[in-house]
Amino acid sequence: ENTSSGKLIDSLNLKGYHINDAKISEKHANFIVNEGNASFEDVIELIKFIKIKVFENYGISLETEPIIVRWSSL
Repeated sequence: ENTSSGKLIDSLNLKGYHINDAKISEKHANFIVNEGNASFEDVIELIKFIKIKVFENYGISLETEPIIVRWSSL
């Protein structure tokens, strides 16, 4: 309640953790970045992993904010 999810994820040393090309940002642990070829499934699996680790360690159930940013170089 009094701490951010980014701080919780960071405290678990998960920055840089990845599933295929879906990666927890090394700059801000509350962001997932696509390193090139991450699939939607990769991102969802990474989110599930983060939620499980935070719950196992802190007993806190994180909620996913439904914000998806998509852009194209076209």
